[in-house]
Amino acid sequence: MIPPNYSDICKPVNDLFSKDYPFGALKLEVKTTTANGVTFTVNGAQDIKSGSIISELKGKYTDKVNGLTYTESWNTANLVTGQVEVANKFAKGLKVELSGSAALSSR
Repeated sequence: MIPPNYSDICKPVNDLFSKDYPFGALKLEVKTTTANGVTFTVNGAQDIKSGSIISELKGKYTDKVNGLTYTESWNTANLVTGQVEVANKFAKGLKVELSGSAALSSR
């Protein structure tokens, strides 16, 4: 029997303190899926002491026929990131990932 990964053992406890009972911040997470399979996630957090708000909008589309996944996100720091993943297309068990980001200016 293969011993479990230690990060897997601690995951439920870490999720309890980071997702279920956030300390020092107010958090909101909303997820929705469209009819054609695009998933949108909005995350937001407000620091109680400073009042600053950090948020992110993420969209994810999966083309199961071709094994392609495209993810794009945009946050309040004007950072746009994109990621394309291809799994099991070139060889069984091989996952190729291409990611990039751009910081948008706020002029």
